[in-house]
Amino acid sequence: MYAKESLEELRSKIQLIEVISPHVRLTKAGGYYKGLCPFHSEKSPSFVVQSGDSHYHCFGCGAHGDAIAFLMNHLQMTFSEAVESLAEKFGIQLQANGKEEVKDPHVAPAKAALEDAAEFFHYFLLHTDEGHEALRYLYKRGFDNEFIVHFKV
Repeated sequence: MYAKESLEELRSKIQLIEVISPHVRLTKAGGYYKGLCPFHSEKSPSFVVQSGDSHYHCFGCGAHGDAIAFLMNHLQMTFSEAVESLAEKFGIQLQANGKEEVKDPHVAPAKAALEDAAEFFHYFLLHTDEGHEALRYLYKRGFDNEFIVHFKV
């Protein structure tokens, strides 16, 4: 959908604190920011963003991701909506990847169903106890969060 170079440029320009702070009250604590996690109910802050890092992490529920994942999970945006929102916010011109969309009318419903299933299971991976167990397994196998979010593992 978007050229790899466009997404890499966008990710390099994103200031994660600017994306998260309108949604989570963050307090500076040394080299990181902490706040109450927006993904579960808690009384003491366990949601952490390192200064200059491109990922957040919650030590309470295990939520972990980048700015795109945050918008997708917290604001229920699709990948495209999150990328376009961030591109507008940080002034990045997105380039299409050049692949033509399939115009077969029989393919569209199947593609939509597959996308819905991928989003469901990706959400399940990031936001349930069973999913967190699988997420730890993926981390042990060497998969990083960028890969997991990009391919909606």
